[in-house]
Amino acid sequence: MRSLTSAGPRRVLRGNRALSLLLVGQAFSSLADWLLAVVLSVLVYDVSHSGTTVALLSFTRLVPYGLVLPWSGVVLDRIDRRLLVVALGLGRALCMLGLLVVHSPATLPLAFPLVFVSSSLSCVLRPTVNATIPSLVAEEQTVAANSLVTLVDGVAHVLGPALAGAFVLLHQTHSALLVTAGAFLLSGGAFFYARMPARAETDESPVEISLEELLAGFRFVLRENERVLVGLTATAAGLALLAGGYYSLAVVLSTRSFHFGDQGVGWLDAVYGVGNFAGSLLVGVLLRGRRVAHLFILGAALSSLGVLALALSPGGPAPFLCIAVVGIASVIVQVSGTTILQASAPRDMLARVFTAFEASLVVATLVGALAVGPLIRLAGPRLAAVSFAGAGFTLLLLSVPLLGPLEEVLGLRVFLRSVPLLAGLSRPLLDELAPCFETGRVAHGDTIVREGEPGDKLYIIRRGQVEVSIRGRTVRRLGPAGYFGEVALLRSVPRTASVHAFTPTEFYTLDRDTFQTLLAQTHGLQPRLMRETEHRYVYAPPAWPPEK
Repeated sequence: MRSLTSAGPRRVLRGNRALSLLLVGQAFSSLADWLLAVVLSVLVYDVSHSGTTVALLSFTRLVPYGLVLPWSGVVLDRIDRRLLVVALGLGRALCMLGLLVVHSPATLPLAFPLVFVSSSLSCVLRPTVNATIPSLVAEEQTVAANSLVTLVDGVAHVLGPALAGAFVLLHQTHSALLVTAGAFLLSGGAFFYARMPARAETDESPVEISLEELLAGFRFVLRENERVLVGLTATAAGLALLAGGYYSLAVVLSTRSFHFGDQGVGWLDAVYGVGNFAGSLLVGVLLRGRRVAHLFILGAALSSLGVLALALSPGGPAPFLCIAVVGIASVIVQVSGTTILQASAPRDMLARVFTAFEASLVVATLVGALAVGPLIRLAGPRLAAVSFAGAGFTLLLLSVPLLGPLEEVLGLRVFLRSVPLLAGLSRPLLDELAPCFETGRVAHGDTIVREGEPGDKLYIIRRGQVEVSIRGRTVRRLGPAGYFGEVALLRSVPRTASVHAFTPTEFYTLDRDTFQTLLAQTHGLQPRLMRETEHRYVYAPPAWPPEK
């Protein structure tokens, strides 16, 4: 079957100038953010010769995310976004110019307020982009558009740190700040010309926000869905601890343990970005047909083990391999975790749920930023990294009992989003469709459908494998998220093949009437299915009943 995720991004960009400019703006902004993160860490370490000072600067950079982010989900819909993005670009560029004066211990304190202001502006941008995408593309194209933003971020995460490493190698950290200022300005310009929607007419003031609105997302995460989201948040928080201490650890490990020099943190971060990019290409395939909770747990475990391996690496190419694995794992965690949140939250409070989840991670990141300096000083960088890996793995183990029944708690909604056949359907339609599915289970060797029988159901495999045979000859084998039975429903013919359970198999079924309603409500689905099932349609009326 042709993958929707591979063709979708190309189709959604075609003729959409606004989305193209939005991606250009995001590319410049993300490139500048990653360039700044590396260069600033090296600059402060060179001036202070202290991993603790780098950690304090990381803490200062992250604090605005905890102070500003919880409000952003409620505020953004009440602000003129075109003016906002221009102000963000200009303000961040001015902060970069201010950082040019930081070149000695006497001027180092100036870095902290400038970084605080810059981060306060930056943390608003990604929610602005996420809130704007639905207004630039059709509803069925939002997944493809979001994947393009992720790919752009992945490329920026490669180029930004690599470029930072080059500037550091040439001892041109202040030149890097000038480049960062220019990138922020270009980002604001691209966002402005993307024609972001102006502020809607509303009587609501952007500063009059009730405590009830702010806390609704947190209450949902903590109390609903039998606390599945508590396990999700705790696991992600364990990984966020490392994010808070990452740059302090990376700088010290690169210089003291791996002997890469100051520029080594840039190269490590670039390889991490390569892992992110590879993960963004792989995650769609990995999610297809697999239990999303299992994939989330696998990604979190792989991330913690990668950090542990990094801490114990002898140097040479090994640290780069470890950080690439961590980069791949982080994308798996991010995408599977986002899928779980999207499936769990009502549409009308999705922004607040995401904001509450991300704010919780920011708190964990701040804890990591505060803890990394003392840990490095007391135990050294390697044992500090081992401690972070152990904390992440411990929180994962504690959360597994909560994550285990995830699919049973959230129902069919999570599974449906991993089925390629249904990947292009809108969220409301999937939610409406979910209660219409019925479950079935067969043992190894059982016949599910027989060739020549009337067809009245579509089958989607949840677990196990089946063999498809035509006139007694096996022609294919299908696994989780595979489907069969659609030919008889599409073409109003008897079953064109027999299907037997190759292993104990569980499946969902959709009756003919609901399937026809789905086709009628979804533009383009029937022609696409007709094309994709052409190779399956080899019907010739068999003898009936079959000869023994």
